[in-house]
Amino acid sequence: MRSLIFFICVFGMASCKQEATPTTDPAPASVATGNQDTISQQTFLNWTTTWDSLGKAFTDTLLVQYFDMPVIDLKETLGENPSKARFYNGLEDKGKGHYEAHLILTAVGDDGKDKGQYFDITQPCPPICKPK
Repeated sequence: MRSLIFFICVFGMASCKQEATPTTDPAPASVATGNQDTISQQTFLNWTTTWDSLGKAFTDTLLVQYFDMPVIDLKETLGENPSKARFYNGLEDKGKGHYEAHLILTAVGDDGKDKGQYFDITQPCPPICKPK
């Protein structure tokens, strides 16, 4: 019985939220705030069209291991009250035959259409990761 009470107390204390200490430091560069990670519809169309035309050749030459995504962008998408969220693949032309993969997030309405803003919310590995 004492073990059970101890167990409940330990998990109860561990689950309590601690108030964050206010700071005057700006948010780290990797944390998105507001709409800074949105891209225009034209950029969205450029990247997704490039993916449609060059995605197979791109993935034959480079394997994207993962995408880092700030949680704030997920919260902002959910704030648009979508019926679901949709992720698009995109390729940004960096010039000289070099492309960078993007994962683009948008809210989707009940009608199945993109409803909100387009979030370029990811940083792909590579190039952000170190080679193994």
